[in-house]
Amino acid sequence: MRAKTEHRRTMSRRTPTLPILAHALALLLALSALLPPAGPAGAQVQDSATMTVLRGLVAVIRSDGSAIQPAPSGTTIRAGDEIRTLSATGALITFFIGTEIEMGAGTTLVVERVVRQGERVDVSLKQVFGMTLSRVQSLSDPGSAYRIGAGGAVAVVRGTTFLLLGPTPEGIVVLVCLDDCDERTTFAGVPLAPFIGYYAQVERGRVVRGPTAFRPSRDAGYWNAASEAATTALQNLQGDTRGVPAGQVPAGQEQEIRDARRDADREDDRDEGPGTEAIPDPGTVPSPPPSSPPAPFPRQPCDFLPTGCGG
Repeated sequence: MRAKTEHRRTMSRRTPTLPILAHALALLLALSALLPPAGPAGAQVQDSATMTVLRGLVAVIRSDGSAIQPAPSGTTIRAGDEIRTLSATGALITFFIGTEIEMGAGTTLVVERVVRQGERVDVSLKQVFGMTLSRVQSLSDPGSAYRIGAGGAVAVVRGTTFLLLGPTPEGIVVLVCLDDCDERTTFAGVPLAPFIGYYAQVERGRVVRGPTAFRPSRDAGYWNAASEAATTALQNLQGDTRGVPAGQVPAGQEQEIRDARRDADREDDRDEGPGTEAIPDPGTVPSPPPSSPPAPFPRQPCDFLPTGCGG
């Protein structure tokens, strides 16, 4: 009898009571709430994209200046890479499932940033010239963004399909949206809408005119609609004498008048700050040299390489 009593006393000392267990469990829950969430397996950081060659030859210039030419399908694309397509060439850059950009012929694209962590997506691109068609899935995370700039005109996308053309040698940038655009996506700060396109003129990294809205042809498709809009924008630009009556413009001097007016506009911008000099008479403002077009796009495969075929 005595042995049994001693055994019960020993077991009572070894076995915690229910209140103690409940207190310990509550303490563990409180500590776990202070720890950062582990997140799903998809929360791992992804910082690259994959290129698919659609046709022709494509070159990839790495951030260190090295080149892959011709670059095969499956080439990994990272931040700092520059992708170039020749004439009759096309490439597809897949960032994540549902988010990709198709490069048309004669296009140069720079990947500035590409990161995905969980549902948060951050893609930033610079279009040097050419045409691209972006297909962006709806971005659910409020911190996500897909940006692509062309000469200073920037499209910020939350989920849509759109085509971006330019900048052309004249500084024209065109964006075409068809049926699935909405106000969550902007171009040069202007919200988009279904079947509305915009064109703008850029210079020295900023928008100097526009954006101007237009109605793209629903039957033409993205690529043809953008080309038609670029032609219309150029015609409007060439016909704009910035307030000078057309009858007072000598033949062949429309460009000179536009240049002089543009210089006067720049002086206006500088005059807005305190302590700036007075605006000079427009007649004393020399006409700037014509803007130089982008460097000629290489037409031979070896032109992609810094040392040519011999390197």
